[in-house]
Amino acid sequence: MRPLSHSSISLYRECPQKYKFKYIDKLPEKPKHFFSFGHSVHTALEFFYGVPALPAPSLEEVLGHYKKNWESKGYKDTKAEAEYFEEGQRILTSFYQKHIGDFKPPLFAEYGFTFEVDGVPVTGKVDRIDKLENNKIAIVDYKTGKAFDLSRVKEDSQLTMYQMACEELLGLKVDSLTFYHLPSLTALTVIPHSQGQITNLRKTIVQVSESIQEKSFDPKPEERKCSWCDYKPLCPVFKHLYATQDQGASAAFDGDLFADHSQDENLAALVDRYGKIKEEAKEVEDRIEDVKGQILDLLKKKGYVRAFGKNYEVSAAHEEKWDFKDKEQVLEVLRQAGFYDKVLAPSAPQIQKLMKDPGLPPLLRMKLEQLGTLVQHPVLRCKKVDEE
Repeated sequence: MRPLSHSSISLYRECPQKYKFKYIDKLPEKPKHFFSFGHSVHTALEFFYGVPALPAPSLEEVLGHYKKNWESKGYKDTKAEAEYFEEGQRILTSFYQKHIGDFKPPLFAEYGFTFEVDGVPVTGKVDRIDKLENNKIAIVDYKTGKAFDLSRVKEDSQLTMYQMACEELLGLKVDSLTFYHLPSLTALTVIPHSQGQITNLRKTIVQVSESIQEKSFDPKPEERKCSWCDYKPLCPVFKHLYATQDQGASAAFDGDLFADHSQDENLAALVDRYGKIKEEAKEVEDRIEDVKGQILDLLKKKGYVRAFGKNYEVSAAHEEKWDFKDKEQVLEVLRQAGFYDKVLAPSAPQIQKLMKDPGLPPLLRMKLEQLGTLVQHPVLRCKKVDEE
């Protein structure tokens, strides 16, 4: 049996069938931009902290390493990739400026470990381990995703696993556990996890291992998670919704989950046609946004709200919309107030419609306003000059 890791244990508990597709059938998933971005930034920080002794690498060297080892898989388009690349540069520059003053080489950068928990092999990698003056260690793990609060650091089993591994393999007591949120340069630190958390994790590791060996891989469908799953065309719960060859998983997909195996040639042609049109539409939309931006800039500079061409006219206005960062929290507030069925998901049109509803209870409106920000979006309307 392959060693378990924090991610594989989490995946099995989320959906045993998905675990089987990924780790046993070894079927690939689509590249994800957030994995590429996170790994690119992590690699740069490993380079920064990987020196055996002072001096530290220069900022130029860190950014050069980041650029050289940039992972470009999974991004929607070149524009999105460029935006993430710039964000990574911003993060690394800010991180460097904040920490270069007290820089010292850690005990380990990217510490890989393998150990056994009641006979079950467990593996993982700790981003950074610092040796403290009290002869204890501080465990640091970097995060590049959404912001989180201290409760996650207190409860996350990933840190419990790191604590277990480091104390057993290094023979040093853990003094602190940190999730470092890189986009905000926020280090959230807690004391070591309790013996109760360690005991519970040991039980979970053994239970997951036993279930895998027993070949227990029943799917655990859940609307929110399944909607983003790459394995839906193969899943027993959803595969009847997809037009594929009537064969087994490995034969039907030939090791490639994303190949075209439509048995209806007309449908396949329509799918390709639709995709091509979507690509062309995206190019047109980008050109429209570019010209729109130029017009709005000129209108703003000249103080105009309306302008004419030979055949068309445009008028500028501002439209107010609510911007919600934490969609899950918004859903929970709506659930508690009995309004969840009116939106089903915190999508922009549904939420905006709800926020404009004069019948929205004042208390619910206040809670939603606390979660969001009212943002003005420039709107440019265009019509032919001779239109009424």
